[in-house]
Amino acid sequence: MQPEIFISYAHLDNEKIEDEQTGWVSHFDQALTLELRARGLDVKVWKDNRDLDPDDFFDKEIIARVEGSKVLISVLSPRYVKQPYCLKELDTFVTTNDGAERVCKVLKRDLPTDEQPESVRGKTGFRFYFFNRETKEEIPLYDGYGAIIERDYWPTIRRVATSIQKRLATIPQIEDEIAKPAEPQASENGMTVFLAATSFDRKEDFAKVRDELEATGHKIVPDQELPHGAEAAQRAIVAALAQADISVHILGATGGFTPDGPGAIPITHLQLQKAAERVDGESRFRRLIWLPRNVQAEGESHSKVIDDLAKGATLLPSDEFVREPIENFKTILMDELTPEEASGKERFYLLCEPQDETKALDLRDALMDAGHAVELPAFDAGEDEKDAEHRRCLESCDRCIIVYGEASERWVKAGLDEIAARNSDAKGVHLVSTFVCLMQPASERKQRFRDPHIADERVVSALDGLGPDMVRRLTL
Repeated sequence: MQPEIFISYAHLDNEKIEDEQTGWVSHFDQALTLELRARGLDVKVWKDNRDLDPDDFFDKEIIARVEGSKVLISVLSPRYVKQPYCLKELDTFVTTNDGAERVCKVLKRDLPTDEQPESVRGKTGFRFYFFNRETKEEIPLYDGYGAIIERDYWPTIRRVATSIQKRLATIPQIEDEIAKPAEPQASENGMTVFLAATSFDRKEDFAKVRDELEATGHKIVPDQELPHGAEAAQRAIVAALAQADISVHILGATGGFTPDGPGAIPITHLQLQKAAERVDGESRFRRLIWLPRNVQAEGESHSKVIDDLAKGATLLPSDEFVREPIENFKTILMDELTPEEASGKERFYLLCEPQDETKALDLRDALMDAGHAVELPAFDAGEDEKDAEHRRCLESCDRCIIVYGEASERWVKAGLDEIAARNSDAKGVHLVSTFVCLMQPASERKQRFRDPHIADERVVSALDGLGPDMVRRLTL
């Protein structure tokens, strides 16, 4: 017998303007059924389609359907909680199954937690809307009148299907018939990521990072939307950070919404502040901060936060501040979450002058082909930002390779002096292994380069090209 999934919904949430259109719940039903079938699941999704007044009609068939269902999808909305029949369906299922473990909470519209039915308040729900807490504007992923208006609709349908598949696979009577969904490749070091709430203009980038983390099996905290009140939001942030090994901050044009309460600051600023306090209390915890180069900060307070980060004034030694495209940021994040002993990768910083950038790019490609992560100086940034990026790269890299091509010998020696001085202050400083890579144009003086700050075997010649032996010497 097919396992049955019961959709509990307010019939007013399935209204349509014209007969040929599909209501919101009917569209959700069809989309979810297609996704479950695509996974090879032989299940029946059922909802009451009758044009009756549900307030006056809760017959034996509905009761039997609810009690016989293996999963109940509760489509929450402001209308849902005002309909006695919706609450009765939910309560009947929860009573029959000794709890809400097999209730799948879907949020069609924004509904504050304290207004949700008590049995599902603590459950993580699947939101089918964006809520811009800066403007108090709610944007549905699907408007219910014939047009999907946001790209996140189908990924959210797939997450609902995965949740249902997991629930079905735990039921003893049918676990042999329902294959568990393929689990994503989990992080071997079990790291937990604090994914900070962002401003509304960066919601799509936030979704990309979230999806990448979920796809690779990492745990994301917090798993609930942050409270609206300032004190409650702060407590939730601190509690989530206490569970995390790293925090990820996606910054945009504004500081995001400001929680309610006296003296409150924008949410992205508050999260950066609390994560910095977490760094002070735990040496292994670090912040990974992303800010697109083309962002124009709005407002005096947010502009100052952004400027201070770009100048390095508020960056901590352990911070990773990234201004590359979002796909590059995701790669850096995944590298951070991959244990070094498992990956065998190291992070290289190729220190070079602008006139040697092309040579450094060739060297970067050779190192990346060997499986390593590589960064170069930020030549297109302002002086303050360039200095901050240089310090960040030195702090985060395992090896610094000074590219000696068109650059002067004096510049190379100055670089060696800087790193030697930095390494000599060993207290709290990340030590960097240093190499010099000799590149064209060749000269006798360059070929015989030596410096007291570096062993001769760490001066590696690429004057004859970037062969495997040269790359091997740089990675020994």
